[in-house]
Amino acid sequence: MTALLLLSVLIAVLYVGTAIYLHRELPASISHMVFNLSKGYQFVWTLFIWSMAFGICPALLDALDGSIFQFVGFLTIAALAFVGAMPLVRHDPNTAHNILAIAAGIGSQLCVMLICPWWLLLWFVLVPLIASSTMRILEGKGIFILEVLCYITLIAAILTS
Repeated sequence: MTALLLLSVLIAVLYVGTAIYLHRELPASISHMVFNLSKGYQFVWTLFIWSMAFGICPALLDALDGSIFQFVGFLTIAALAFVGAMPLVRHDPNTAHNILAIAAGIGSQLCVMLICPWWLLLWFVLVPLIASSTMRILEGKGIFILEVLCYITLIAAILTS
């Protein structure tokens, strides 16, 4: 399970890193990266989201094993799976997609709280970012930063469980 989790992390780092390198800027969010792909290749984004979700799934459910709240991990993975399955349309509110993405983010942090709440302290990284002039550089990239923090805390909690 750890190998699958690490493979999922590797895929995530390579995909996001490549997108940042090719476009020379941070994406507005993980979901907005789909618009960087050509029409015929947008399925790659879906495969990326699914590989992250299903790569995390066994290790997450194992980390929550024995908890009466194991269903939170399942719901988080299910929300991510549906996020990947929903088509995104440029200049459309994509309301269902956004609701499920927010649910996945909140669910991931509930899982962190159940597995190893100490990793939630990583959120204090935002305090100096907000207080410094760095926020001007990151303007419009807040959702991406939040998604990355959700992902890092979840992976770290699973690996240290």
